[in-house]
This record gives sequence, C-alpha cells and structure tokens, in this order.
Amino acid sequence: MPTDKFNRALGIDVSRWQKIVDWQQVKQAGISFAFVKATEGTRVVDPFLERNWAGMKQAGILRGAYHFFRPKEDPRGQAGYFARLFGDDPGEMPPVLDLETHDGMDNLSLISRAEAWLTEVERMLGRRPIIYTAPYFWKDHMRDSSGRPPSWAQNHKFWIAHYTSAERPIIPAGCADWTIWQYTDRGRVPGVNGGNPPVDTNRFNGTLDDLRAWLSSEIGLTPEPEPVAVVEPSVEATPPVTNQVMINAFYELFGQPAFTRIERAGLASMAVPNSNRKLPYSGPPIGLIPTLTADEKAALRIILAKEGEEPEPPAVVYLKWEHHALPGLHGPADPGGGWAPEAFEVVRSSKVRAIKMLVPDLQPTEVAGLRAINPTIFIMARLFSAQLNRPQGGGTPEGTGSWFANEVADSGDGNNPMNRAYNSGLRYFEVHNEPNLTIEGVGANWRDGAEFARFFNTVVDALKPRYPEAKFGFPGLSPGPTFNVRPIDMWTFLDQAGAATQRADFMCTHSYWGGDGTGFDVAMRELRKFCDRYPGKLVFCTEFSNNSPNVSREQKADEYARFYTGCRDLPSNLGGLFAYALSWRDDHNNEGFLRLSADKSRWESTPMAGRLGSHVF
Repeated sequence: MPTDKFNRALGIDVSRWQKIVDWQQVKQAGISFAFVKATEGTRVVDPFLERNWAGMKQAGILRGAYHFFRPKEDPRGQAGYFARLFGDDPGEMPPVLDLETHDGMDNLSLISRAEAWLTEVERMLGRRPIIYTAPYFWKDHMRDSSGRPPSWAQNHKFWIAHYTSAERPIIPAGCADWTIWQYTDRGRVPGVNGGNPPVDTNRFNGTLDDLRAWLSSEIGLTPEPEPVAVVEPSVEATPPVTNQVMINAFYELFGQPAFTRIERAGLASMAVPNSNRKLPYSGPPIGLIPTLTADEKAALRIILAKEGEEPEPPAVVYLKWEHHALPGLHGPADPGGGWAPEAFEVVRSSKVRAIKMLVPDLQPTEVAGLRAINPTIFIMARLFSAQLNRPQGGGTPEGTGSWFANEVADSGDGNNPMNRAYNSGLRYFEVHNEPNLTIEGVGANWRDGAEFARFFNTVVDALKPRYPEAKFGFPGLSPGPTFNVRPIDMWTFLDQAGAATQRADFMCTHSYWGGDGTGFDVAMRELRKFCDRYPGKLVFCTEFSNNSPNVSREQKADEYARFYTGCRDLPSNLGGLFAYALSWRDDHNNEGFLRLSADKSRWESTPMAGRLGSHVF
C-alpha cells in the first residue's frame, strides 16, 4: 500500500498504457485522487477514457482529466475537443493542460498558444485549469527572450513531474509552490497492471482533508463523488479490445452479413484502412452501438468478455550490471585518432568513469594512458568503417559483413585493430554505427533492418570464434522521424532487425535533444522505453548530447551531469552513458569538449570538461 510520511493525499494518473484498472482495488490501496488522459491534439481520444471515468466514479475516487497539448494544432480547437467530452460531468478535480512537448515551436508562440487553451477551457467548463509540466521543460521553453516566465503562470496551480527521492520537487519559475507532484513513473499500486509497474504516482501538497478544502474553494462544490453500485448494462464500458477483436466478434455473432452490420452501426472505420484493425477499439460502448437489439448486445458482451480477458502481466525482471548508469564520454569522433595530450586532460578534468573508443583507430598506448588516469575506468569500442556508404563485398549483407570483419580484424595482420583492442583488455564491441542512415549503409549494403541483421550476424560469426571472450553489441540507431538521410525510423528498424537484436550480447542506443526540438525529459523517457524493450539485455547509451548550436557548452555540461544522475532512476539494465564527443573536427553544434584552433593546427580546451567535473555524479 502506498504511504507518505507527511500524510499527503496520494494519487495516480493513467492512460491507455495501463489498460484495465481495478479502481476498487486502487481505492482500497489508499489512492484518493486520479487523473486520466482524455485527449491529445484535436484528433485523439484515449480509448480507455470512458471506462476509467466510470470506474473512478464507482470507486469514489476524486477524478480529473488531462489534455496532452500539441503546440502546432489550433489551441482553441484543442480546448473545445477536450471540454466537450465531459458535458455535465467534468469530475471533481480541475482540468489539466499537459505541457511536455514543444514540437519545434518557438517559446513565445508556445506560451501564447498555451494561454489560449487555458482561457478557452476555463470559459467552457467554468473551472480554472492546472498545468502539468516538468521543471526543465518549463525552464527551457516557457520563458521569453529575457528569461521571464509567462505572466499568466501565477494564476494557475502546478502539477510538477519531477522523479526524485527528495522531499519536494523543483519549482518552476512563476509558480509559488507545488500543488500536485508526480514523483515517480514506476509506482506499484494494487489494481493497476496487477500491482506491477509502471504507473505514475502523485502527491497532493497536503492531507486528504486539505485536498477536499482546496477543491471546494477552487471549484465551488463539495468534491465527494457518490460511489455508484453498478453500471447499467446498456451503457457499460466495452472490454479493452482491438478493432480486429471487435470485428471478429461481429462475424461470430452475424456470420457473413457481419460487415454489413458493422457499416450499418457506423463502425466501418474499425476495418478501413487495414492499419486501423490493430488499434484499440474506441467506438461507443456495446450498450450504445446503434442498430443492435438488446439480445444482440447481450450476445456481443458474452463474446467480448471472453476475448477481453487478459492475464496479468508478469513483473518485469531487468538484467543487473555492476556499473549501472556509468557516466562516460565518447572519445575523439574523427577517424584517424585524436588522442592528443589535451584529450587525456579532458578525461581527467571531467571525472567520467567510462570511455568509448573507435576501432580501427585504437592504440594500446591510448588505453594505457586512460588507465593511468583511472585504473578502474571502463572502456568499450565501436567497430567502425566510414566506407559503408557505398557497396562493399559485392553489395550483399553477407558479403559486406565478411568485408567489414576483415577490415577490423584482418587474419593475416597480427597488429590488426581488433587484436590491438582485445589484447589491451577490451571486451565490449559495438558493431558499426547508426545503420538506418544512408551515410552509414542503408540503401548501399542493406535495404532495411532485416538485411542489416544478416550483416551483423555475419560479422559476429566471423569474429566470435577468434575472440571468444568478446561481447558484440547491436549498434545505436539514429533517433527521430524519417527524412531523406534517415529513411527508416529507429523503432521500425529495430522491429525489422529481430534476428540480430536477439543474437546481440548487448544493445546500444543514441539519445539526443535540443537540435530537433526534442526536450530533455522526452529524451529520458525514450531511453527508459528502450531499456523496457530489452529488459534481459545490457543497454549502453553510446552517444548522447544536446546538439543544439544555440546552447552554450557550459549549459550542455550542466545538462550532462543531470543526465547522468537522472539515469540512476532508470532500469538496472542501463550500463554506460557516453557523451558525444570529446573532440570532433566538424563541431558546428558546440558539442566537443575540445575545439580546433583558428588555424586548425591544434586542439584547445573548452569550458565543458571543467564544468562537468565541478558536478557530483
């Protein structure tokens, strides 16, 4: 049962990801209030909203709903889309504006559009919304050019997302104090996912009596929902099934005329286009499906009751590594080396405890120099060739894999790059880099993730017998949406490459924020998502950075320290974290811990190493 030593009222927030919630169990576990996702933008309604809204009321839990804000969509249209869902039953908690993405929009426009949503929802529902946000998102995106927060912020209460074991969250500028605090996204609450994580868990800044008093003042009513004993069968919630399961149920009930009955009921969008079939059913409850008789609805309920039963998911067991969330640095990123004396000084000053090097450039003297700084430093390497942007080895995945294995470990060369690394004590090797980019091989040596898996397995087949203690990792992919250089997105490529991800000894991923509009908190969530996808494998974040050219190196170093410490709260299978990069000749994004002199003849220090080393991480 969740507890709070300050006797604060406890709550949770849920969406489609929690699927079936037993709200009676949640209430018995000591949860007093809950928020449910209602809408996103102007086109998405959470498919479990109706079920959760009714279940919360039945259990006597104080109810609230939130809207995930999409800055590039019409803010007043989003407000109306949200507000019109609730009619005469807007719940007992204030409505919530969820601000956690800027979608590439500039600060002033984002501030203006958020204000428009808040104003319109207050006009429509007669209730002043509260604001859900993370401190760092607010700091980075909700302030004007002089650094001031919006003046209207002081008129709203804040629900703050800050995952920490501290006694209070960081307070965003313009907010007097926290009202609700989402202190973890890994809560365990009976009734949610069988009591296994994850569920967002929240505290109110006061007791349950304080919460009721605040709501009475804020909303102007006594916020105590009357528990409802039963839900009338005619309007009961539909079991959480996919559109395909609903289609199958119609065919079981009606036989071949089923699709005619589906069309007559206005549900053809379940099946057209085909991609809709795998989506969660979001149509009306069974009792409200038009054209069906009472007997037909009863029969449909019986069919779906069997289909909708889902076993409780087992508890996720994550691999544990002795160096969880080990703070590290990607070494010089240019082919040809780069371990100048200044580079070793960066390692010393930054106080990182892990380094990633490049093969074929690695030299035993460089490894020895790093271990002279820190005898326990963890070192891994990337097997790499810059020539994979054009066909090699005949242009087939297997031919390219054989060519690549010979490039890094020529069996006729006793001083080949793999020998140098292996004989220096390195055992972890990432195989290539961002293979979903055209400049790294897609379109030249493999067409997709499935063909890259053939390349990867050919390389491992060639090298594993010769280096039996070596561990070979699936490489980090380029994150973000598709465009001409990145024709396949990261998650699709991973789905395609299952034959390699299963074979890999460990998984690598890349995490970037800033340059493409991705926020720090979004990048952290994506990293957690990656760890969750491969709980039984060790995960390395082999590149991460704020790659915005408009952010100072000092601020980037501060963010990297925050990244290191924040990753300690991620699953135990997360291993080393490597900031990109110690040096990089094409440093147009101000990411390098060193930079070239004006005449490009030598490396010079930047403030990053010392600034990072001034933090405790």
